[in-house]
Amino acid sequence: MNRQELVELIAAETGDTKASTERHLDAFIKAVTETLAAGERLSLAGFGHFHATLVRRRVGWNPNSGTSVNYPPTLRVNFKPGSKLKAALVDAAEAMDTPTTSPDYLEARKD
Repeated sequence: MNRQELVELIAAETGDTKASTERHLDAFIKAVTETLAAGERLSLAGFGHFHATLVRRRVGWNPNSGTSVNYPPTLRVNFKPGSKLKAALVDAAEAMDTPTTSPDYLEARKD
């Protein structure tokens, strides 16, 4: 799903206009970005929480030229799913369970 599809889905679900939904999505993205950039954690009950961790400056190398490359420090975004999201994903995984990935199939293949 891309941004436009998300806007259309939310607009249809809420009965709001696409333009208004786009503004709300922009405001949400801005709030998440500013919160993480400030080193704070963002928690959405049941959905999960976002936090940023510092990746320190490091020296790598370019395998093509053999020269060293300096990588600046950066913040990496981490997401930990909440209980409701985890439960929804378990239900979705069970619905997608196919004979090639089911425990019964895997057990039968061991023999």
